[in-house]
Amino acid sequence: AKPLGIGTMQWGTTWLDNKLNKGGNLPDCVIDDIVDTVLQSGVQFFDTAEGYGGGSSEVRVRDQVLPKAHVNNVVVATKFLPTLWRWTQGSFLHAVRESNARLGVDICDLYFIHTPVHPLPLEFWIRAACVAVDLKLIKAIGISNCKASQVERAHAEACKHGKRIVANQILFNLLDYNSEELRITDDTCRKLGIRIVAYSPIGQGLLTENLTEEKFKGIRLGTMM
Repeated sequence: AKPLGIGTMQWGTTWLDNKLNKGGNLPDCVIDDIVDTVLQSGVQFFDTAEGYGGGSSEVRVRDQVLPKAHVNNVVVATKFLPTLWRWTQGSFLHAVRESNARLGVDICDLYFIHTPVHPLPLEFWIRAACVAVDLKLIKAIGISNCKASQVERAHAEACKHGKRIVANQILFNLLDYNSEELRITDDTCRKLGIRIVAYSPIGQGLLTENLTEEKFKGIRLGTMM
């Protein structure tokens, strides 16, 4: 895929999304316009998650992106959320199957582990993801919100099972680029051949033409530059 993608966190259709999204839930016609515009611009990568609108974002990707997927050979990624009520490999595989059903696919292009935060070690979920690859439920394994040491652990565990981690999705933009931890994570991913997938690359709208010097002074992350 080209190094351009679109996130679909705001595509959820639940009552909570309606509260959180400024202006309420996005109507289907707006999503259609977004999809058409980004496909015409050469975007191939669409990122969703079971945690985005309780899976309703995945349904929208199925209904409004995948029918047009042939245009750019679209790649779709979704994510597993390791909640506190999930403790088994079976719960991981069930989540994969549920996401695939919502997306209307038999096998997911890229499946991220949404966070390393869980009482079980990250390695447990990596092993479960390796099983999902063997079962042909997912094509590739990703991690998300992982710092350098966690990236190294995930990589090592995947290698034990003949698999690899292909991507780490992290907060990555000019507001936090001078963070030492981010630089170390970036270097580690490069050394291991793991692609960085950036979320909030324009700082959730802060890094746009509307950014003024006065507004910038009020942005906490800006003090890191």
